[in-house]
Amino acid sequence: MPSERDSRMRNSLEVPRRNGARPTGPQGLRPRRHYRTIFISDTHLGTRGCKADLLADFLTHNDCRTLYLVGDIIDGWRLKKNWFWNPAHSAVVTATTAPSVSDQNFADQLATFIQGNYAALLSTLATFWGVSVQAVPPTAPSPPANSAGAPVPGTAAGDMLPSQTSGIITLRTAAIGRRNRGRVYVPFPAEADSSPQGRPTVGYIGRLGNLAAQLTLPLTIAAGGGTAIVEPVIYHRLDTPPTSTFITAAVARPLWATQRRRGDYGRPNPPPW
Repeated sequence: MPSERDSRMRNSLEVPRRNGARPTGPQGLRPRRHYRTIFISDTHLGTRGCKADLLADFLTHNDCRTLYLVGDIIDGWRLKKNWFWNPAHSAVVTATTAPSVSDQNFADQLATFIQGNYAALLSTLATFWGVSVQAVPPTAPSPPANSAGAPVPGTAAGDMLPSQTSGIITLRTAAIGRRNRGRVYVPFPAEADSSPQGRPTVGYIGRLGNLAAQLTLPLTIAAGGGTAIVEPVIYHRLDTPPTSTFITAAVARPLWATQRRRGDYGRPNPPPW
């Protein structure tokens, strides 16, 4: 027998009951309900007490023009102490992300979001080709999607420095430890961006800071009537299951970095570009 608390939860989620059975539509399917606005709060995904199966059922059978996630949707504090995440929790995440907002939408709009700042850091002999995006757990991993927009040539005047030379942006989070820090290597700076002392010029550091600022901002992507928000994180793929930490700051460093695997400049980019 369901408890009184379970009954209240079902009522609040508007999962209809009639004599113990669910009403059905054509071919025995439950009819979808349509609302202008739905508010959801205090679901505490990531805890054993969360009624994720009921919430996923509700989201699957109810449509709305605007969905408000008011607060305490994912219980990050509890997840840090004791990881708990089952398929029902993933189903809720999937249901709150519009299917029409695809990885391709993310890739195209993310490339548009950063290319203006990125091109200003590249020599005119280099080209920004775009970005690659892939969904990661807790949802099922998807095939990589690559931005389809036209490539953007660099605009920094002058020949390139040696191909392994890169600008560097340090990524920071609210958590301590090296595993909660990250780096972004920005390749192919121009010779004019290096001072006589062998360090990045003030102008280059300023442009690098503009790119760093973009990397910390959440990105809202809308497509086909749906909306999704991308939050920048450091992804710990070796954790079991994989985890992530939100990026809180990105700092342009006043030093050149070296990343030898860049290869010779002028070499064609590997597939898909």
